Amino acid sequence: MLEKQMSEWKEQSRQTHKEFFNRIRELEIARAEQGQQYTTILEKLEDLTGKVSTLSKGLSDIQAEPGRTWKDLKGKISWAVIAAVITAVMAFLLDKIGL
Repeated sequence: MLEKQMSEWKEQSRQTHKEFFNRIRELEIARAEQGQQYTTILEKLEDLTGKVSTLSKGLSDIQAEPGRTWKDLKGKISWAVIAAVITAVMAFLLDKIGL
C-alpha cells in the first residue's frame, strides 16, 4: 500500500513538474515575442520621429517663406522709391541748369 502511494506521489510530482516546465517555456516564448514587439515598436517610433522632424523643418521653412518674400518686396519698393526721388531731384537740377 505504501509503495503504491509512493508511486502515485511520484507520478503526481512528475506531472506537476511537467506542468511547471511547460508554463515556464510558454512564459519564455511570450517574453521573447514581447521583446521582438518592443524592438519593432522602437524602430517604428524612431522612424516616425525622424519623419516628424523633417516635416516640422519643412513646415517652418514654408511658414517663414512669406515673411522673406514680404521683406524682399519691401526692400525692392524702398530702392524704387529712392531711385524715383533721385531721378526727380536730378531732373529738377537739370531743369534749373537748363539742360
